[in-house]
Amino acid sequence: MKRLFAPLLAAVLSTVVFTGLLYVDFAGSGSDNSGRNFFSSLDNRLFDFLLRLKPPVEEDQNIVLLEIDDETITTIDMYPLGRDITADGLILLKEFEPAWTMLDIEFVDRSPTGIDLNFLDYSIPSEIQASYTFLAENNSQLITNILNGLIDRRTALEYMEQLAQMGEEESNRLYSYIRQVAIDRDAYLGRAVGYLGQVSVTLNITEVPSSSLTQEERDFAAEYFSVDGKLQGDTRMFPSDKDILPSIPQVITPAAWAGYPRMHIDSDGVRRRVDILYRSENDGHYYTHMGFGTWWLRQGDGTLEGAPPIQINKRSITINGTRIPLDRHGKLLINWPKRMFDGTPLNNKEAALFDPATASHRLQFLKLWYHDVLWDDILLLIDEMENVGLDAQLTGHTDQPLSAYASDLSAMHASMLEAADGSRAAEYGEYREQFLHQIEDYLQSGVKEAYLQEISAALENPDLSADMAALYEEDLSYIPELFDELLWRVQDILVLREQLREQVSGATIVVGYTGTSTTDYGANPFEKKYMNMGIYGAVYNSLVQGSFLEESPAWLTFAAVLLCGILMAFIGQAFQKKSGLNTFAGILFMLIIWAGGGFLFVTTGFYLNMLPLILVLLTTYLTTQAVNYLTVSRKRAEIQSMFGQVISPIVVEILEKNPELMNTAGEKRFITAMFSDIEGFSTITEYLGSTDRVFEFLERYLGPLCDIILDEQGTIDKFEGDAIIAFWNAPLDQERHAFHACHAVMRMAEKEKQLHQEFVERGYLSEKVFKEIRKRNPESHGRLFTRFGINSGENNVGFIGTQGRKDYTALGDEMNLAARLEGVNKLYATQALISNDTKNIISDEFFTRRMDKVRVVGRNKPVNLHQLSYSKDIGGFTEQERQGYVKYQAGLDMFYEQQWNDAEKLFKEAQKLMPGDVPSRLFIERCKNYRKKAPPKNWDGVYRMETK
Repeated sequence: MKRLFAPLLAAVLSTVVFTGLLYVDFAGSGSDNSGRNFFSSLDNRLFDFLLRLKPPVEEDQNIVLLEIDDETITTIDMYPLGRDITADGLILLKEFEPAWTMLDIEFVDRSPTGIDLNFLDYSIPSEIQASYTFLAENNSQLITNILNGLIDRRTALEYMEQLAQMGEEESNRLYSYIRQVAIDRDAYLGRAVGYLGQVSVTLNITEVPSSSLTQEERDFAAEYFSVDGKLQGDTRMFPSDKDILPSIPQVITPAAWAGYPRMHIDSDGVRRRVDILYRSENDGHYYTHMGFGTWWLRQGDGTLEGAPPIQINKRSITINGTRIPLDRHGKLLINWPKRMFDGTPLNNKEAALFDPATASHRLQFLKLWYHDVLWDDILLLIDEMENVGLDAQLTGHTDQPLSAYASDLSAMHASMLEAADGSRAAEYGEYREQFLHQIEDYLQSGVKEAYLQEISAALENPDLSADMAALYEEDLSYIPELFDELLWRVQDILVLREQLREQVSGATIVVGYTGTSTTDYGANPFEKKYMNMGIYGAVYNSLVQGSFLEESPAWLTFAAVLLCGILMAFIGQAFQKKSGLNTFAGILFMLIIWAGGGFLFVTTGFYLNMLPLILVLLTTYLTTQAVNYLTVSRKRAEIQSMFGQVISPIVVEILEKNPELMNTAGEKRFITAMFSDIEGFSTITEYLGSTDRVFEFLERYLGPLCDIILDEQGTIDKFEGDAIIAFWNAPLDQERHAFHACHAVMRMAEKEKQLHQEFVERGYLSEKVFKEIRKRNPESHGRLFTRFGINSGENNVGFIGTQGRKDYTALGDEMNLAARLEGVNKLYATQALISNDTKNIISDEFFTRRMDKVRVVGRNKPVNLHQLSYSKDIGGFTEQERQGYVKYQAGLDMFYEQQWNDAEKLFKEAQKLMPGDVPSRLFIERCKNYRKKAPPKNWDGVYRMETK
């Protein structure tokens, strides 16, 4: 428990510190939460990262951003656009029946009186021309009558007085008519808002009192746009500011709703949330954000009276049963569309293939303006056609001149607009399209070709005057041009109207500026320069989809972070004895918790503040590791003190790195043990003579062989003279311990051949010593030759000795068997014998020969012997040897079946394939002996060894 105290303390303190820092506002801006809090900014960046991983929110395809962009501003050559131009666009929208329109344009000041350019360019010239024609015709008639003597002097004077009076009346009429060129843009925009109908305009919340605002304007805003009467619950979490600044009366009076366009900016400058309600400190009333207010109003019948109540809860509001989560300051987290403002995908590959012009959620205001330009051009061209005698009525294509149809449409439009009543706008739009199709049909009916044929025929008349001929020649080029100019405009406007109908019909429109000359942009989680008008669409879409993001309350963040920190402390202590597992478990736990927090947000939209969670887990983990490291360091020092004299340095090194592996009481482990011994070593020592040469010989012999054992990951138990005792799979687990033991033996057998040559050259060995060895053992090999015994089985492994000296060793029957197998090599003149248990493990990787069944000294249980011959990865096993092994093992089977003749025959065949093979010779002798004297009835085929 002492080791647990520090990690637990670290978990608690870091939770308090890091969670507390998340809610500290270093700028002291209070509920506005815009202070420069670096810590919360980092947490916000983690929020943004997870938001990128979250599946995109579904987008309502009926939300359209009507943009006054760079091309619009450049083409119209005006910034900001005149309110009359804006009004014309709104008026046109009504023909395509949008569901609602939000104006993200502030109209808080009066606009100067303007000039109706269309009236100036088209209506006034036409009216002046009509007035001139009227007066000129009357003057001409008077002069003609005088010249023809139809009236006398006195009557002529009377007519002249009448003409003077008519001229004065016409002058006064023209003056009154021309005065209509002056337009009250504000009133005109107001009529357009009323005509369009379902429109939301701005009502700002200001940081300073609005001194220019009249009490009447304040009362109007409070009566029609404050939501006090709809609020149910404690409103204290919502922010407040000094005053309101609504749109001018001409604009706000006909509007269906008014809300503030104010946007909240987080401490890192990114827009992630929006205040849905604000209180004006001047009048104490609550007003809505334009996007939220528009959505809320439409949850009822579109009026304040019919809007549903807003139930205020602790960190949410409820409207018509829909819970809308808010942060602790009453702000709504925006579930932004996962794209750039212009529709470009966030994925680079997808972005490279995307054309922003095809984005269905965007519409250029320029298209509305261009539509009206085309319409005015069409009307003008119709007048020009009729002036040159091309009248659709005269040719029988229409019931009246096209200009008369145009006048009827203009009158209908003017009356609707004067009354600010757009209820028949869709019907008016249908009439307009019928009119446009009439024009198109007329232009494509062949009338142009017929007219040109008439002109051509007239030009062939020899009596045609030169003046008339010139006039006709001019018509030949002018008429086709006039037809073409009118036709492409008609076709363009029809295509444009179809595009507008597709995008605008039933849509929720947001109108605003996106030109680069504006500063109405800011950063959102996906884009550094996101046009602010897009916020209304994003807020509205979040509400429509009911797909909300929710931030964890402070108490829940604290509790979750503290709990995770405490769990981390316990995990660090649970695996303290295994440093690798400890590290893995700690890192895995952190990754699981972090991934879990991310998964929670990605799947549900609930954000558990990740930064304190990350830092607390790291702090607790590092504290746990530090405590474990100090504890382990102390244990290592103890190990070094206790086991510094251990024969095998590798044991000390392993235990120093992994002190938790230390088990001084010993343990049972399944290991592979190896014993080795040099053939005739006693004779060799006699030959070497001096003790120095004996130790020099052993040093040069044991060193290379031990290097191989260590390279094969073995543990050297001890040396007994020339003998090496080693084992594998202790103290650490080794998956292929039997393989490494056998592979080490094969390598040592190869290495001793090199050592033999070296020892002969150095004088350690000679033919004389080998002759002496053969005298004592006729089966000796005449060279430096080491015998090996290998067995796999369970043994007792651990430290043995006294306080002053300990060895890491293995004890047990299976260990003894490996020693006996080394000795059995003498009988068969083999180099390496392995037990059946070892053979079963390594059979796929080595060539072996089943030798015999023996009962070794000190062990009643028979042992199946196998000769370890070759490692398959080293090679050297010939085809002849392989056939010899086959014959030998077939003979062995016959031997155990007491088929002595067949067995002897097979052993002789094996001996031919393997000349000098001692095991084959021994079994041939046994077959002869058993033929002479049969074994007892209980014979089991086991050969009893009489010596070690």
